[in-house]
This record gives sequence, structure tokens and C-alpha cells, in this order.
Amino acid sequence: MQPLNLAYIISIWRMPTMTNQPITPARKPGKLLKAFRAGMVRRWHSNPDLATTVDTLDAHQGRVARILLMLHPNPTAALLRAALTHDDGEAVVGDISGLTKAKHPETYALMQVLETKARADIWGQQPELMNANVLWLRFADRLDALMWAQHHAPHKLSGDGWPEAIKWLINTAHILIPCNDTRRDIKKLIGGEK
Repeated sequence: MQPLNLAYIISIWRMPTMTNQPITPARKPGKLLKAFRAGMVRRWHSNPDLATTVDTLDAHQGRVARILLMLHPNPTAALLRAALTHDDGEAVVGDISGLTKAKHPETYALMQVLETKARADIWGQQPELMNANVLWLRFADRLDALMWAQHHAPHKLSGDGWPEAIKWLINTAHILIPCNDTRRDIKKLIGGEK
């Protein structure tokens, strides 16, 4: 076995991504610990049925990226970066439940501003996603939440906003996913079709 060649490793690291645009590393001095600690934040703290399931931001954001890799026809580096970091600002700002977000959109909008600033403190200014990719990120985020709830508390899916989330996911799948077989698989997965 040959020893690792540092020049070769660097050349691979700088290889163009799927969009032929290099991924620029954050390289912010002192930010590595913040990024590491942000990933340790637990999700579902305001949901009594899921609070003890020990889902972290790292795990969730990784699953969101995997969902995008599985379903998106050509995910950009910016979309995957957003998937892997989209909730990191919650380490500073916290989060509110989905039901509260729906009932108090003005509070949710303010939280989004604060969370974006906190995330930028860790990762720097992120590239803005185009409209379709914003929808893809939201779709993958919600699909992961539903799949987590299905696995850990399936008995709760008839209330607490889950029926509305399922309906939204099914409707959004029709917009984003052109393949009928894939859409049918997603419907089966989320319970919209038996």
C-alpha cells in the first residue's frame, strides 16, 4: 500500500462538485467548536412524545441531506450544505414547536432572522437557495420529521399537526418529484396510500 499523497488529497478535495463549483470551506478560526457543539443540540424538546428519543441536529441534518441525495434529481452543493447546517442556529436561539410556528407566524419569522444570524456566526454567509431548492429543503426536513415520528411515536400521527404535514408532503411530492413510482413509494412511506 502506498503512503497517502497530500497533494493528491488536496486536489480531490478541491475537485468541482456536481455543479462544477468548488465548495468553499468555512475556515473560520475558532468556529469548529461552535459547529461541533451545534450538532449536539437535541430536537423535539417541546414534544413530550418525542423529547426522549435523543435526536440531535447532526443526525437530523444528515438524514435531510440523505433524503435529498435519494430524491432530488441533481442536488447542488449549496442545497446539500444548507441541509447539513440549516438548524445549527438553534444551538443559540432555540426552537419552537411546529404548532407554535403555525399559530404565531410573526414569532416564527423573528426566530428565523435570529437563527439565520446565529448560523452565519458559525458558518459565515451561506449562498441563497433558489426557490425550488428552498422547497426541496423544506420537503426533506418535514419528511425526516415525519419518518422520525413514525418510527418513535406512530400512535401520535393522527393529531398534533401530523395529518396536515402528511397532506403537505403528498402535495409537495407531486410538485417536486416527476417519477410516478417514486411518488407512490413516498405516499406509501408517509401513510397517504396503502
